[in-house]
Amino acid sequence: MKKWQLLALSVCTMSSWLTAQSISLSFQQESVSLPFTRFEQWNPGAEIEYGFAPREKGTGLRQVNISVGYYFHRELASAFYAKVEYDFAFRIAEDTYLDLVPAAGYMHSFYPGEVYESDGAGNYNLKRQLGRPHLWIESGFGVSFFRSKKISPFMQYRLAVETPFGNGIPVFPHSFYQLGLQYKL
Repeated sequence: MKKWQLLALSVCTMSSWLTAQSISLSFQQESVSLPFTRFEQWNPGAEIEYGFAPREKGTGLRQVNISVGYYFHRELASAFYAKVEYDFAFRIAEDTYLDLVPAAGYMHSFYPGEVYESDGAGNYNLKRQLGRPHLWIESGFGVSFFRSKKISPFMQYRLAVETPFGNGIPVFPHSFYQLGLQYKL
């Protein structure tokens, strides 16, 4: 078999496996905390997820998803992120699944106010804020319902860390409570 035929066969095989299967929209509450420790401040966010074709595995499903999201934290930083996740869905009842979802990606954060820099002579000048890049690592678990239907509601709890955070602080934790709907294409 010639190299170009092998390449064409590989591309066709991969494109059939990576066909879009679902799109999800969710709303979330972000908290800067260790798991389940803080609930008082409202830091809203949203996430859109593009899911590839799920694979059945025993009594569950496996699915690769690509997500983009945003959260607003008025005191610390607001951020956009993009991540790839692998959803392990285990059937726990008829059309009810327990989801375990590790993920990794990129986050870009922005300070909530203006940023100043010193000119070395004791004066501070307004600096144009371009934000800061971070590596984003997270692990989540949740429950999804009616995955065999066209519309499937879900809820998740996610613990994420961003790195590097700042001078002397290598990692910083975030907690997310998320509610959303998945729509099968």
